[in-house]
Amino acid sequence: RTRKVPSFSAPKAVLPKPAPAEGEDDSIIDRCLATCRRMKDFAGPFLPYPLATGVTLEDWREIMLIHGAHHLSFLLPKS
Repeated sequence: RTRKVPSFSAPKAVLPKPAPAEGEDDSIIDRCLATCRRMKDFAGPFLPYPLATGVTLEDWREIMLIHGAHHLSFLLPKS
């Protein structure tokens, strides 16, 4: 709850496509939940990646949860 992703501008190549209009793609919630389940169940091994050398499975999960919370922070409740 207290850890945050540092603020930075992402390269255009990795920016997501614009969100669909409201109600256009409700399956996104199911895809998000499926991704969370895959992360929870992931037991390794990690593919070689220069920025992840020495990262433990527990550290990786924490990073993924912080990253996910960062993205969820952009959601706005319906008024």
